[in-house]
Amino acid sequence: MGQRESTRLLIQRAFPGHGALIEQGLREHPTFRELCDDYRRCAIALEDRKRRDCGGNAERVCEYERLLAELADEVRGWLEALSQGRGRPGTADTNKERGR
Repeated sequence: MGQRESTRLLIQRAFPGHGALIEQGLREHPTFRELCDDYRRCAIALEDRKRRDCGGNAERVCEYERLLAELADEVRGWLEALSQGRGRPGTADTNKERGR
């Protein structure tokens, strides 16, 4: 399984019900692809840290958990923007820009 496919599957599992929006974002927006790759890398690092850490570095695990939560919020922002027809979070709705 390639990195792109594993990223797609991980994001689809983490954000169920958004498959079409995830596909659109991955296909059309390099920034969204990079964000999803970052999410995948962080999730893998967190699981690896939890597996290897026998309570010796709980602070580091918490850092990864916080980072993963922040990345998840960013992914949700993208999915919301895409569902509203905007190209990216923080941009105006294209219909509103056209006065519709």
